[in-house]
Amino acid sequence: MRKKSFSKNVVAILLSASFATAPALGAMLIPVSAFAWEQPVTSDNPKDGFVEYVSEYMANNYGTVDTNDSSIENNHGVIGADNQDSEVLNNFGTISQNSGLVYFNFGEVTNNFRRGYVANVGGTVVNNFEEAGVIGGRQYDVESSFDESEGTDSTVVNNIGGTVVNGYCSDDLLTINNYYYGDIVQGYTRAASGENEPNKGKIHIINDFSEEGIENNDFITVDKHYHYVDVKDAGNADIIYEGFTVGDYNKKHYAEISEGSEPVNITSTITIKAGDGYELIDDGLLEGDTGKLSYVLDKNDDGSYTVRITSLSGDAEISLKELHLDIIGA
Repeated sequence: MRKKSFSKNVVAILLSASFATAPALGAMLIPVSAFAWEQPVTSDNPKDGFVEYVSEYMANNYGTVDTNDSSIENNHGVIGADNQDSEVLNNFGTISQNSGLVYFNFGEVTNNFRRGYVANVGGTVVNNFEEAGVIGGRQYDVESSFDESEGTDSTVVNNIGGTVVNGYCSDDLLTINNYYYGDIVQGYTRAASGENEPNKGKIHIINDFSEEGIENNDFITVDKHYHYVDVKDAGNADIIYEGFTVGDYNKKHYAEISEGSEPVNITSTITIKAGDGYELIDDGLLEGDTGKLSYVLDKNDDGSYTVRITSLSGDAEISLKELHLDIIGA
């Protein structure tokens, strides 16, 4: 008996078309149904089952698959080590490591990397890394139309260099919780008419941690933009960051600089305190500008100094010397 699956040739086609970043081209979705083919069948994996390696088509996985090197039509369980350059049609469970294709993700893809492709249909991609991509909606069905297609809400928790493409339906909404870097692409879809129509889906970025910043436009909305501040080579001093947001991905300390398109007053502060047996001193200058960060120093009763940030134009790595501070033995 043979079942329909999807040819691995689609990997190159989808990734070259869907994640092209040339501004004039954008991204193009191609109907999944165009790539069906026939191949041998592996038995379903039951709920408590464990399959170390899938090398042939499997219709349903309800248990655990360690490595998928073929095609799984419906994943209700866990694909643990890697969906490696392979395919899952419908994911209702968890794929831990994806470097293949997930055509309809209703569940979770934990790490999407190395040319992994996910059409996020109400599901979640936790980490979208470099050379991988996520589309915020289902694949376009040439037998329906934009107006007839139902939109979906989906999530990328951390975008860490991956490409994100808006969905084709006007009701498609992809939320990126934490955007660090990567391409945000206006998609195009080859419609039934044969014309390439711009995708109408929306992308909502909650926290923009990129240095350059993503601008709001007709398909992207950004809530908050941040820059990180890092005190380097502090030696025998304790650094206390207050009012910062810590990045999930890189654990850096980010200060909010704008909300929507409007700048905000920066309330983040850094307190520097000398360790036991040492004293922190200044050279008489209690304000300054390091190039990306302007600040005022407040000397506290316990001998520590608090850095109040007055402006922040980019990610700033600063030293005690740039703050006109030094540590000496007590």
